[in-house]
Amino acid sequence: MYYTVKTLLSQGKSIREIAKDLGMCRKTISRIKAALDNGKDRADEQVRTKTLDGYKDLINEYFEDGLTALLIHRRLSCQKVYYT
Repeated sequence: MYYTVKTLLSQGKSIREIAKDLGMCRKTISRIKAALDNGKDRADEQVRTKTLDGYKDLINEYFEDGLTALLIHRRLSCQKVYYT
């Protein structure tokens, strides 16, 4: 996709047009364009954290003990683990 966006930008297409043609978000196209303008070969990867990432071990422990997703959710809710 990166090279496709690069080619379309070099053809003079706008960010909005490229996003529409490729079915991508304009922010993604803008991020790629910014990387190109800064001389990078690729745009930086986005790192997305999840609310429960810090509790992965605890959730896996509950799962290994045979608890269902509903019971794990109830335990976490009672402990107010991920609502804080």
